[in-house]
Amino acid sequence: MVAATSRFEVVVVGAGFAGVATALSLARRGETRVLVVEAERGPGHHATGRNAAMFRRVVSDPLLAQVATESLEHLRSLETRHGVSLMRPVGGLLLGDPSDCHELLSSAGRVDGLRDEVIGLEGAELAERVPALRGATSRAAVWSPGCGVVDIHGLLSAMIDEARALGVQFEYRAEVREIGVVASRVASVGTSLGTHECSRIVNAGGHRAARIAQMAGAASVPLQPARRHLYVSDGARDVPPDAPYVWDVTQGFYFRPEGGGLLLCACDDTPWGDEAVVVDPDHRAALARVLLDHAPALGAVRPARGWAGLRTGTPDGRFVIGEDACVEGLHWAAGLGGHGMTAALAVGELVAADLLTGKIDATYRRAFRPERGTTAAVSEHPGRLQRSTSAR
Repeated sequence: MVAATSRFEVVVVGAGFAGVATALSLARRGETRVLVVEAERGPGHHATGRNAAMFRRVVSDPLLAQVATESLEHLRSLETRHGVSLMRPVGGLLLGDPSDCHELLSSAGRVDGLRDEVIGLEGAELAERVPALRGATSRAAVWSPGCGVVDIHGLLSAMIDEARALGVQFEYRAEVREIGVVASRVASVGTSLGTHECSRIVNAGGHRAARIAQMAGAASVPLQPARRHLYVSDGARDVPPDAPYVWDVTQGFYFRPEGGGLLLCACDDTPWGDEAVVVDPDHRAALARVLLDHAPALGAVRPARGWAGLRTGTPDGRFVIGEDACVEGLHWAAGLGGHGMTAALAVGELVAADLLTGKIDATYRRAFRPERGTTAAVSEHPGRLQRSTSAR
Protein backbone atom coordinates (compact mmCIF):
# COMPACT_ATOMS: atom_id res chain seq x y z
CA MET A 1 0.00 0.00 0.00
CA VAL A 2 1.15 3.54 -0.76
CA ALA A 3 2.14 5.63 2.27
CA ALA A 4 -0.65 7.75 3.77
CA THR A 5 1.23 10.91 2.75
CA SER A 6 3.56 10.62 -0.24
CA ARG A 7 4.99 12.51 -3.19
CA PHE A 8 4.55 11.71 -6.86
CA GLU A 9 5.15 13.66 -10.02
CA VAL A 10 1.83 12.56 -11.56
CA VAL A 11 -1.31 11.18 -9.95
CA VAL A 12 -3.73 9.55 -12.42
CA VAL A 13 -7.33 9.41 -11.20
CA GLY A 14 -9.07 6.33 -12.57
CA ALA A 15 -7.83 2.82 -13.40
CA GLY A 16 -9.93 2.27 -16.50
CA PHE A 17 -8.46 2.02 -19.97
CA ALA A 18 -7.79 5.75 -20.34
CA GLY A 19 -6.07 6.12 -16.95
CA VAL A 20 -3.97 2.97 -17.22
CA ALA A 21 -2.95 3.74 -20.82
CA THR A 22 -1.83 7.21 -19.77
CA ALA A 23 0.19 5.87 -16.83
CA LEU A 24 1.83 3.29 -19.11
CA SER A 25 2.66 5.91 -21.74
CA LEU A 26 4.16 8.21 -19.12
CA ALA A 27 6.33 5.38 -17.77
CA ARG A 28 7.48 4.30 -21.22
CA ARG A 29 8.53 7.90 -21.85
CA GLY A 30 10.62 7.88 -18.66
CA GLU A 31 8.23 9.39 -16.10
CA THR A 32 7.86 6.58 -13.56
CA ARG A 33 6.95 8.67 -10.50
CA VAL A 34 3.30 7.93 -11.22
CA LEU A 35 0.47 6.80 -8.95
CA VAL A 36 -2.90 5.56 -10.25
CA VAL A 37 -5.74 5.90 -7.74
CA GLU A 38 -9.02 4.06 -8.17
CA ALA A 39 -12.16 4.30 -6.03
CA GLU A 40 -13.25 0.73 -6.76
CA ARG A 41 -11.73 -2.48 -5.42
CA GLY A 42 -9.92 -3.14 -8.68
CA PRO A 43 -9.29 -1.73 -12.18
CA GLY A 44 -11.83 -1.43 -14.97
CA HIS A 45 -14.94 -1.71 -12.80
CA HIS A 46 -17.32 0.49 -14.84
CA ALA A 47 -17.12 1.27 -18.58
CA THR A 48 -13.85 -0.61 -19.12
CA GLY A 49 -15.00 -3.91 -17.69
CA ARG A 50 -18.57 -3.84 -19.03
CA ASN A 51 -18.10 -3.06 -22.71
CA ALA A 52 -18.78 -5.23 -25.76
CA ALA A 53 -15.05 -5.76 -26.55
CA MET A 54 -15.48 -4.82 -30.22
CA PHE A 55 -12.51 -3.00 -31.72
CA ARG A 56 -14.33 -0.76 -34.21
CA ARG A 57 -12.32 1.77 -36.22
CA VAL A 58 -14.91 2.65 -38.89
CA VAL A 59 -16.93 5.53 -37.45
CA SER A 60 -18.48 8.62 -39.00
CA ASP A 61 -15.93 11.02 -37.45
CA PRO A 62 -12.64 10.56 -39.35
CA LEU A 63 -10.64 12.05 -36.47
CA LEU A 64 -11.88 9.37 -34.09
CA ALA A 65 -11.27 6.75 -36.78
CA GLN A 66 -7.70 8.01 -37.03
CA VAL A 67 -7.18 7.76 -33.26
CA ALA A 68 -8.59 4.22 -33.26
CA THR A 69 -6.33 3.20 -36.13
CA GLU A 70 -3.29 4.56 -34.29
CA SER A 71 -4.44 2.73 -31.17
CA LEU A 72 -4.55 -0.56 -33.07
CA GLU A 73 -0.87 -0.14 -33.91
CA HIS A 74 -0.11 0.36 -30.21
CA LEU A 75 -2.16 -2.75 -29.41
CA ARG A 76 -0.11 -4.81 -31.87
CA SER A 77 3.10 -3.49 -30.30
CA LEU A 78 1.80 -4.46 -26.86
CA GLU A 79 1.02 -7.96 -28.13
CA THR A 80 4.57 -8.26 -29.48
CA ARG A 81 6.17 -7.03 -26.26
CA HIS A 82 4.16 -9.46 -24.14
CA GLY A 83 4.08 -12.37 -26.57
CA VAL A 84 0.31 -12.69 -26.35
CA SER A 85 -2.72 -12.34 -28.60
CA LEU A 86 -5.15 -9.70 -27.35
CA MET A 87 -7.48 -9.31 -30.34
CA ARG A 88 -9.19 -11.83 -32.61
CA PRO A 89 -9.29 -10.17 -36.08
CA VAL A 90 -12.69 -11.56 -37.02
CA GLY A 91 -13.63 -8.35 -38.82
CA GLY A 92 -16.50 -5.92 -38.44
CA LEU A 93 -19.62 -5.69 -40.58
CA LEU A 94 -21.45 -2.36 -40.27
CA LEU A 95 -24.97 -2.32 -41.69
CA GLY A 96 -27.17 0.65 -42.50
CA ASP A 97 -28.98 2.74 -45.03
CA PRO A 98 -26.90 3.52 -48.15
CA SER A 99 -26.40 7.11 -46.97
CA ASP A 100 -25.08 6.01 -43.56
CA CYS A 101 -22.75 3.47 -45.13
CA HIS A 102 -21.51 6.06 -47.64
CA GLU A 103 -20.68 8.36 -44.71
CA LEU A 104 -18.68 5.57 -43.04
CA LEU A 105 -16.80 4.80 -46.25
CA SER A 106 -16.07 8.48 -46.75
CA SER A 107 -14.72 8.78 -43.22
CA ALA A 108 -12.53 5.68 -43.58
CA GLY A 109 -11.22 7.02 -46.87
CA ARG A 110 -9.63 9.94 -45.03
CA VAL A 111 -7.64 7.73 -42.63
CA ASP A 112 -4.19 6.34 -43.37
CA GLY A 113 -4.08 2.64 -42.57
CA LEU A 114 -7.83 2.25 -42.97
CA ARG A 115 -8.81 3.56 -46.41
CA ASP A 116 -7.27 0.63 -48.30
CA GLU A 117 -8.92 -1.95 -46.06
CA VAL A 118 -12.64 -1.22 -45.99
CA ILE A 119 -15.07 -2.12 -48.77
CA GLY A 120 -18.76 -1.59 -49.37
CA LEU A 121 -21.19 -4.52 -49.59
CA GLU A 122 -24.86 -4.83 -50.41
CA GLY A 123 -27.74 -7.24 -50.86
CA ALA A 124 -27.02 -10.96 -50.82
CA GLU A 125 -23.38 -10.37 -49.86
CA LEU A 126 -24.47 -9.64 -46.28
CA ALA A 127 -26.16 -12.99 -45.72
CA GLU A 128 -23.22 -14.74 -47.40
CA ARG A 129 -20.94 -13.43 -44.66
CA VAL A 130 -23.45 -13.80 -41.80
CA PRO A 131 -26.47 -16.06 -42.57
CA ALA A 132 -28.40 -14.51 -39.66
CA LEU A 133 -28.77 -11.37 -41.81
CA ARG A 134 -31.27 -13.00 -44.15
CA GLY A 135 -34.25 -10.67 -44.26
CA ALA A 136 -32.50 -7.82 -42.44
CA THR A 137 -34.00 -4.41 -43.21
CA SER A 138 -30.59 -2.80 -43.80
CA ARG A 139 -29.23 -3.90 -47.17
CA ALA A 140 -25.97 -1.96 -47.37
CA ALA A 141 -22.82 -2.51 -45.32
CA VAL A 142 -19.19 -1.62 -44.78
CA TRP A 143 -16.76 -4.50 -44.24
CA SER A 144 -13.62 -3.91 -42.16
CA PRO A 145 -11.54 -7.12 -41.95
CA GLY A 146 -8.86 -5.61 -39.69
CA CYS A 147 -11.25 -5.00 -36.81
CA GLY A 148 -12.14 -7.64 -34.25
CA VAL A 149 -12.90 -8.68 -30.69
CA VAL A 150 -10.54 -7.87 -27.84
CA ASP A 151 -9.74 -9.78 -24.66
CA ILE A 152 -10.53 -6.73 -22.51
CA HIS A 153 -9.30 -8.23 -19.25
CA GLY A 154 -6.15 -9.53 -20.91
CA LEU A 155 -5.49 -6.12 -22.46
CA LEU A 156 -5.99 -4.23 -19.21
CA SER A 157 -3.86 -6.74 -17.28
CA ALA A 158 -1.02 -6.50 -19.82
CA MET A 159 -1.06 -2.71 -19.58
CA ILE A 160 -1.05 -2.76 -15.77
CA ASP A 161 1.70 -5.41 -15.58
CA GLU A 162 3.97 -3.41 -17.87
CA ALA A 163 3.27 -0.15 -16.06
CA ARG A 164 4.05 -1.75 -12.70
CA ALA A 165 7.26 -3.26 -14.07
CA LEU A 166 8.32 0.26 -15.04
CA GLY A 167 7.61 1.64 -11.55
CA VAL A 168 4.02 2.90 -11.69
CA GLN A 169 2.11 2.33 -8.45
CA PHE A 170 -1.60 1.53 -8.10
CA GLU A 171 -3.89 2.22 -5.16
CA TYR A 172 -7.41 0.74 -5.06
CA ARG A 173 -10.39 1.54 -2.81
CA ALA A 174 -8.98 5.07 -2.83
CA GLU A 175 -11.88 7.45 -3.39
CA VAL A 176 -10.77 10.99 -4.27
CA ARG A 177 -12.17 13.44 -1.74
CA GLU A 178 -10.11 16.56 -2.34
CA ILE A 179 -7.89 18.16 -4.98
CA GLY A 180 -5.40 20.57 -3.47
CA VAL A 181 -4.81 23.68 -5.59
CA VAL A 182 -2.32 26.45 -4.73
CA ALA A 183 -2.18 29.63 -6.82
CA SER A 184 -4.28 28.01 -9.56
CA ARG A 185 -1.96 25.01 -9.80
CA VAL A 186 -2.58 21.47 -8.58
CA ALA A 187 -0.61 20.49 -5.49
CA SER A 188 -2.12 17.31 -4.06
CA VAL A 189 -4.79 14.64 -4.23
CA GLY A 190 -6.57 13.61 -1.05
CA THR A 191 -8.17 10.14 -1.06
CA SER A 192 -9.90 7.97 1.50
CA LEU A 193 -6.51 6.33 2.12
CA GLY A 194 -4.32 9.42 2.41
CA THR A 195 -2.93 12.52 0.73
CA HIS A 196 -0.49 12.49 -2.18
CA GLU A 197 1.45 15.60 -3.14
CA CYS A 198 2.01 15.93 -6.87
CA SER A 199 2.86 18.32 -9.70
CA ARG A 200 0.34 16.98 -12.22
CA ILE A 201 -3.01 15.24 -12.09
CA VAL A 202 -4.60 13.30 -14.95
CA ASN A 203 -8.38 13.28 -14.71
CA ALA A 204 -9.33 9.90 -16.19
CA GLY A 205 -12.27 9.47 -13.87
CA GLY A 206 -14.79 8.26 -16.44
CA HIS A 207 -18.32 9.02 -15.22
CA ARG A 208 -16.78 10.71 -12.17
CA ALA A 209 -14.55 13.04 -14.22
CA ALA A 210 -16.83 16.08 -13.93
CA ARG A 211 -16.97 15.68 -10.14
CA ILE A 212 -13.16 15.36 -9.95
CA ALA A 213 -12.77 18.55 -11.97
CA GLN A 214 -15.24 20.38 -9.75
CA MET A 215 -13.11 19.54 -6.70
CA ALA A 216 -10.22 21.38 -8.33
CA GLY A 217 -12.27 24.39 -9.44
CA ALA A 218 -11.58 23.41 -13.04
CA ALA A 219 -13.43 24.33 -16.20
CA SER A 220 -16.97 22.99 -16.41
CA VAL A 221 -16.74 20.45 -19.23
CA PRO A 222 -20.14 19.10 -20.44
CA LEU A 223 -19.72 15.38 -19.77
CA GLN A 224 -22.79 13.14 -19.72
CA PRO A 225 -22.73 9.54 -18.44
CA ALA A 226 -25.27 7.28 -20.12
CA ARG A 227 -26.41 3.75 -19.29
CA ARG A 228 -26.30 1.00 -21.91
CA HIS A 229 -27.56 -2.60 -21.62
CA LEU A 230 -25.84 -5.71 -22.98
CA TYR A 231 -27.16 -9.28 -23.01
CA VAL A 232 -25.89 -12.75 -23.83
CA SER A 233 -28.19 -15.37 -25.33
CA ASP A 234 -28.06 -19.12 -24.73
CA GLY A 235 -27.91 -19.97 -28.42
CA ALA A 236 -26.45 -18.52 -31.61
CA ARG A 237 -28.51 -19.68 -34.56
CA ASP A 238 -26.88 -18.96 -37.94
CA VAL A 239 -23.91 -17.19 -36.30
CA PRO A 240 -20.74 -19.33 -36.19
CA PRO A 241 -18.16 -18.68 -33.43
CA ASP A 242 -15.71 -17.07 -35.86
CA ALA A 243 -18.29 -14.68 -37.39
CA PRO A 244 -17.55 -10.93 -37.44
CA TYR A 245 -19.33 -8.56 -35.16
CA VAL A 246 -22.38 -6.99 -36.81
CA TRP A 247 -23.49 -3.44 -36.05
CA ASP A 248 -26.51 -1.80 -37.66
CA VAL A 249 -25.73 1.92 -37.45
CA THR A 250 -29.11 2.96 -38.85
CA GLN A 251 -31.45 0.79 -36.77
CA GLY A 252 -29.23 0.87 -33.68
CA PHE A 253 -28.29 -2.64 -32.59
CA TYR A 254 -25.29 -4.96 -32.67
CA PHE A 255 -24.42 -8.58 -32.00
CA ARG A 256 -21.44 -10.90 -32.03
CA PRO A 257 -20.64 -14.48 -30.98
CA GLU A 258 -19.97 -14.92 -27.27
CA GLY A 259 -19.48 -18.15 -25.35
CA GLY A 260 -21.72 -20.34 -27.49
CA GLY A 261 -24.38 -17.65 -27.70
CA LEU A 262 -24.67 -14.07 -28.88
CA LEU A 263 -23.76 -10.83 -27.18
CA LEU A 264 -26.57 -8.39 -28.05
CA CYS A 265 -27.24 -4.69 -27.60
CA ALA A 266 -29.92 -2.24 -28.76
CA CYS A 267 -27.55 0.76 -28.46
CA ASP A 268 -29.64 2.43 -25.75
CA ASP A 269 -28.24 5.54 -24.07
CA THR A 270 -30.10 6.66 -20.94
CA PRO A 271 -28.64 9.73 -19.19
CA TRP A 272 -27.35 8.68 -15.77
CA GLY A 273 -26.12 10.35 -12.59
CA ASP A 274 -23.94 9.24 -9.69
CA GLU A 275 -26.30 6.53 -8.48
CA ALA A 276 -25.46 2.85 -8.87
CA VAL A 277 -26.11 1.46 -12.34
CA VAL A 278 -29.06 -0.92 -12.41
CA VAL A 279 -30.59 -3.06 -15.16
CA ASP A 280 -34.00 -2.01 -16.47
CA PRO A 281 -36.10 -5.22 -16.49
CA ASP A 282 -38.21 -3.87 -19.37
CA HIS A 283 -35.27 -3.38 -21.68
CA ARG A 284 -34.92 -7.05 -22.58
CA ALA A 285 -38.28 -6.91 -24.38
CA ALA A 286 -37.24 -3.74 -26.22
CA LEU A 287 -34.16 -5.52 -27.56
CA ALA A 288 -36.25 -8.49 -28.68
CA ARG A 289 -38.55 -6.15 -30.64
CA VAL A 290 -35.62 -4.48 -32.40
CA LEU A 291 -34.23 -7.84 -33.50
CA LEU A 292 -37.61 -9.12 -34.66
CA ASP A 293 -38.27 -5.95 -36.68
CA HIS A 294 -34.86 -5.54 -38.29
CA ALA A 295 -33.09 -8.92 -38.15
CA PRO A 296 -35.97 -11.45 -38.30
CA ALA A 297 -33.63 -14.44 -38.56
CA LEU A 298 -32.66 -13.62 -34.97
CA GLY A 299 -36.27 -13.29 -33.85
CA ALA A 300 -36.09 -16.58 -31.92
CA VAL A 301 -32.98 -15.52 -29.99
CA ARG A 302 -33.76 -14.86 -26.34
CA PRO A 303 -31.40 -12.77 -24.19
CA ALA A 304 -30.54 -14.86 -21.11
CA ARG A 305 -28.36 -12.79 -18.82
CA GLY A 306 -27.72 -9.07 -18.97
CA TRP A 307 -25.88 -6.19 -17.38
CA ALA A 308 -25.59 -2.44 -17.73
CA GLY A 309 -22.58 -0.15 -17.96
CA LEU A 310 -21.84 3.53 -18.37
CA ARG A 311 -20.51 5.45 -21.36
CA THR A 312 -19.47 9.04 -20.68
CA GLY A 313 -19.50 11.31 -23.71
CA THR A 314 -19.61 14.92 -24.84
CA PRO A 315 -22.16 16.90 -26.90
CA ASP A 316 -19.95 16.81 -30.01
CA GLY A 317 -18.94 13.17 -29.51
CA ARG A 318 -15.24 13.97 -29.27
CA PHE A 319 -12.82 13.26 -26.44
CA VAL A 320 -11.61 15.64 -23.74
CA ILE A 321 -7.81 15.70 -23.79
CA GLY A 322 -5.36 18.35 -22.65
CA GLU A 323 -4.54 20.68 -19.81
CA ASP A 324 -7.44 22.36 -18.07
CA ALA A 325 -8.18 25.96 -18.99
CA CYS A 326 -8.40 27.13 -15.38
CA VAL A 327 -6.16 24.91 -13.27
CA GLU A 328 -2.53 24.47 -14.26
CA GLY A 329 -1.26 20.92 -14.00
CA LEU A 330 -4.70 19.33 -14.32
CA HIS A 331 -4.85 17.25 -17.50
CA TRP A 332 -7.96 15.61 -18.94
CA ALA A 333 -8.33 12.10 -20.38
CA ALA A 334 -12.10 11.78 -20.38
CA GLY A 335 -15.27 11.73 -22.48
CA LEU A 336 -14.27 8.73 -24.58
CA GLY A 337 -17.98 7.84 -24.90
CA GLY A 338 -17.85 4.17 -25.87
CA HIS A 339 -14.50 4.40 -27.67
CA GLY A 340 -12.45 3.77 -24.51
CA MET A 341 -11.11 0.31 -25.24
CA THR A 342 -10.60 1.09 -28.93
CA ALA A 343 -8.90 4.46 -28.55
CA ALA A 344 -7.26 4.31 -25.11
CA LEU A 345 -3.74 3.35 -26.12
CA ALA A 346 -3.51 6.26 -28.55
CA VAL A 347 -5.23 8.60 -26.07
CA GLY A 348 -2.68 7.64 -23.44
CA GLU A 349 0.10 8.57 -25.84
CA LEU A 350 -1.53 11.94 -26.57
CA VAL A 351 -2.02 12.79 -22.90
CA ALA A 352 1.50 11.72 -21.94
CA ALA A 353 3.09 13.68 -24.80
CA ASP A 354 1.10 16.78 -23.94
CA LEU A 355 1.89 16.51 -20.22
CA LEU A 356 5.63 15.92 -20.65
CA THR A 357 6.46 18.01 -23.72
CA GLY A 358 3.40 20.07 -24.62
CA LYS A 359 3.78 18.76 -28.17
CA ILE A 360 0.85 16.98 -29.80
CA ASP A 361 -0.70 17.21 -33.24
CA ALA A 362 -2.39 20.61 -33.62
CA THR A 363 -5.53 19.03 -35.08
CA TYR A 364 -5.95 16.81 -32.04
CA ARG A 365 -5.27 19.70 -29.69
CA ARG A 366 -7.99 21.84 -31.26
CA ALA A 367 -10.55 19.05 -31.54
CA PHE A 368 -10.14 17.63 -28.02
CA ARG A 369 -9.34 20.76 -25.98
CA PRO A 370 -11.26 20.75 -22.67
CA GLU A 371 -12.41 24.37 -22.93
CA ARG A 372 -14.43 23.92 -26.12
CA GLY A 373 -18.11 24.48 -25.47
CA THR A 374 -17.53 25.92 -22.00
CA THR A 375 -18.12 29.43 -20.68
CA ALA A 376 -14.38 30.07 -20.33
CA ALA A 377 -13.04 33.50 -21.22
CA VAL A 378 -9.49 34.65 -21.99
CA SER A 379 -7.63 35.94 -18.91
CA GLU A 380 -4.76 38.37 -18.68
CA HIS A 381 -2.31 35.45 -18.62
CA PRO A 382 -1.25 34.39 -22.12
CA GLY A 383 -2.29 30.86 -22.94
CA ARG A 384 -4.53 30.49 -19.88
CA LEU A 385 -8.30 30.82 -19.59
CA GLN A 386 -10.62 31.62 -16.76
CA ARG A 387 -14.30 30.88 -16.29
CA SER A 388 -16.66 33.71 -17.06
CA THR A 389 -18.48 35.21 -14.09
CA SER A 390 -21.04 37.01 -16.18
CA ALA A 391 -24.73 36.34 -15.58
CA ARG A 392 -26.31 33.56 -17.57
